[in-house]
Amino acid sequence: MDQLVRWGNANKWIFSDVELVEFAEAFLPISHACTKAAREFVIQDNISACLIESNLKLPQGVSHETFAQIAKLINEKVGHISTDIYVHGSRAKGTGPISDIDFAIRVTPGKFEELLDICFGKPNYPSAKWKTWYHALNGGKIRSSDMTLHKGGINLSHFRTELERILGFDVDISIIKQGGSFDRGPLIYL
Repeated sequence: MDQLVRWGNANKWIFSDVELVEFAEAFLPISHACTKAAREFVIQDNISACLIESNLKLPQGVSHETFAQIAKLINEKVGHISTDIYVHGSRAKGTGPISDIDFAIRVTPGKFEELLDICFGKPNYPSAKWKTWYHALNGGKIRSSDMTLHKGGINLSHFRTELERILGFDVDISIIKQGGSFDRGPLIYL
């Protein structure tokens, strides 16, 4: 693993824990048992987190108690989509005391395509729904307003409102595709 992280650093790659494990599974000749052990090691020790985490331990303007409450609630509501959930944007950088807070639910490219289908189905060109789908596809971000109860999905728009009541300011919660233009730090894991 150390060689993989060093190689990634040398090539200016920013890995998530999931990406490290997927890379190892795809390209390293190791058994399933070794892969499982590597996955547990990477996730428990947050190897890649040190590459992209914010210097802050809490989002700017959020107390420890409130962040713990929000983290628990988010993991309960959307943990079935992904466990790779973090705060990013200005409150993770420490530059946004009066801005909204941005939560990202990072998923693999395959899961992202699956969620696009759940959210949008097969929209007709050139409808407004198609334009929104196309923007999500190319940007690698499904906004909370687009993630509704189609085919068993969660309504992130209603959930966003619940988070705003607890925090007292605007919330953006989105599905982010790994490697997409919105998949960048600094970040604070929940």
